[in-house]
Amino acid sequence: HLDAMVIDAAWLDRPWTHPRALRAQNLADALDREAQAQEPRRHLLAGVYAHLEARIRRPPGLEETATAFGMSPATFKRRLAACGTHFQAELDQVRLHTALRLMHAGGLDNEAIARHLGYDDAANFRRSMKRWAGLTPAQLRLGLAG
Repeated sequence: HLDAMVIDAAWLDRPWTHPRALRAQNLADALDREAQAQEPRRHLLAGVYAHLEARIRRPPGLEETATAFGMSPATFKRRLAACGTHFQAELDQVRLHTALRLMHAGGLDNEAIARHLGYDDAANFRRSMKRWAGLTPAQLRLGLAG
């Protein structure tokens, strides 16, 4: 009984890779492939954020945003779902970041921020802020000040 293995002659002069190094390289390759797969998702979310931020005073709806990205609303929703989010969550995030920026850097009151974000009154803005951040605007101002 005889066992044999055929090896290309080019491999005879190369040192054998240590199994740990080979596993580490395979893991690094897998992480690189995962990062490349995530890149289009990050690109879409960054684009949606920029699109909504530029229009925050009169935020577009889902249909208008989907059209701006050259997609049907259903496809746009599926792409956002693949990123683990949805349109309203992205719009809320932009509104929250804008409100925080206006509070902290602009020193604006609730009325002015509500107008800037397209709310009819400050009460709706306060309720939304509580939903987005878990804190009222007054509580957030205290946190930003201290």
